[in-house]
Amino acid sequence: ATFYAENFAVLTLSLCFLCFAIYTDRGRLPWLLGAGLFVGLSSLVRANMLVCLPAMALWIIWDLASKRTDSAAISTGGALKTVVYRLLLFLLPALLLSVPIAAWNWRIAGTPILRTQAGSCLYMGNNPDYGGLIVPLGTEWKNLIREPLLAGKTLVAEKEKYWIHRTVQTIRTRPGEWLVLQAKKLLMSIGAFEISQEIDIYRFKKMSGLLRLPIWPGFAFLGSTAAVGLLLSLLQRQRKPGFLTIFAVAYFVALFPFQ
Repeated sequence: ATFYAENFAVLTLSLCFLCFAIYTDRGRLPWLLGAGLFVGLSSLVRANMLVCLPAMALWIIWDLASKRTDSAAISTGGALKTVVYRLLLFLLPALLLSVPIAAWNWRIAGTPILRTQAGSCLYMGNNPDYGGLIVPLGTEWKNLIREPLLAGKTLVAEKEKYWIHRTVQTIRTRPGEWLVLQAKKLLMSIGAFEISQEIDIYRFKKMSGLLRLPIWPGFAFLGSTAAVGLLLSLLQRQRKPGFLTIFAVAYFVALFPFQ
């Protein structure tokens, strides 16, 4: 399930970028609706995407406001209506996709969540003992997952609160080690070697006759060229690539605290 979830998240996220870029360039509302649909689908398997929705919504508002100052196309009376309508087009698909799942989980687990284990991932991502890496399957993993149960926490909501409390406790009691861990995680996130959470992508690459050809650029090349492109767009004060910058920052903030 995790293997397909990763691929699905990457595919739908890429389609969201494509639709949003076309909307930014042409202003066509169906592309904005498509971006909202794909970001909603992506959030079903990677709930971190929901953190990015407010950032992208703010960009839609800022983009419309800046265009209004440059053009008289949007009247003063219809400006608010235009903003609300476009925000609904973008946000409603994600809301309509998420609410039924959250409601069902609320019914069977007592809390309106899309996915579980957010609290444990937060704890592992901020515990210096784990170095920002996944806890290997086996005895260590079983002992970790059993912690809430041994503490009498059996419900999903209770387990999530337990891990959040453990995370805060770890940061308070080991602030120096925690800061070192954050620096290490930052270096790992921009390094050339791609560290997967649960799947060894390099092993799968060796199993594919096409992917193991030495023609594919790695993250070191793609990440550095993307950073240069974003920097140039900011220096040239280009408005259209702005959503990429905002989204990259928001998504990094959404991912960084977790394991």
